[in-house]
Amino acid sequence: MDHIVELRKDQITMLLSGSKTIEPKFMREKLPPYDCIHEDDTIYFKVKDGYAVAKANVTKVENYCNLTPDKVVELINDNKEELCPTEQLVEKAVKSKFGTFVWLNHLQEIRPFRIKHGSNGITNWTIVDDVNKIRTL
Repeated sequence: MDHIVELRKDQITMLLSGSKTIEPKFMREKLPPYDCIHEDDTIYFKVKDGYAVAKANVTKVENYCNLTPDKVVELINDNKEELCPTEQLVEKAVKSKFGTFVWLNHLQEIRPFRIKHGSNGITNWTIVDDVNKIRTL
């Protein structure tokens, strides 16, 4: 499966530099990528309101449920070096009941591409069977 993840440019830069090797997703409800991403899937990183500019392979996934604010803080602290968490991440995450941590490798810049207008359901984390079906130059 292919995944398109929309992030701020500074977050993508941290991933490409190798300082951040886990992409977290915290949510109040079970939404993608919870139980929807697997080892060997590919993630394409798209700049918010811009182009997909990087990709990575998934090496490990952990899903968490029934989270409490204390458990969220513990998860973030236990993985602090690989997450490079911001205050904003922690503030939003502590309100979450579910979470997914995705470990990445083979991060690389790619030839930038846009997602076709009218592609249904494009959110900040979108799953497609083949990214080539919704990409455009």
